[in-house]
Amino acid sequence: MFFDYLSNSIRKKCKQFIKFEYYLIVININQILIVLKEKKEKKYQIRICLGSACFSRGNRKVLGVIQNFLKDNKLEDITDFRGKQCLDLCSHGPVISINGQIYQEVSEENIEDTLKEVYQEELLLFE
Repeated sequence: MFFDYLSNSIRKKCKQFIKFEYYLIVININQILIVLKEKKEKKYQIRICLGSACFSRGNRKVLGVIQNFLKDNKLEDITDFRGKQCLDLCSHGPVISINGQIYQEVSEENIEDTLKEVYQEELLLFE
């Protein structure tokens, strides 16, 4: 398929400018149908530092706590949760970012309180 010829880096750059995801359906060799699906922006963006300093200081465990919190509270659909190579705050790690707000020295003990504060509105809806 012709989209397969684009490198991953070019695809990522294109996705930044296109507000639709595409689905390519080949009906036969002469007919190509492209179905566009509107991208929905996620309400929350969480970035967890996976650099060696943060990861060894506890983000390995924090990662699991965040994943469980999102799953248990059915928040996965409104959250874009990704790892990030480094947030350049190694001396203050472990570090995460939620909607651009940096949280330093997070731990598996304090991250759930932070998440409850951030997701306060959504958690109230499901009580």
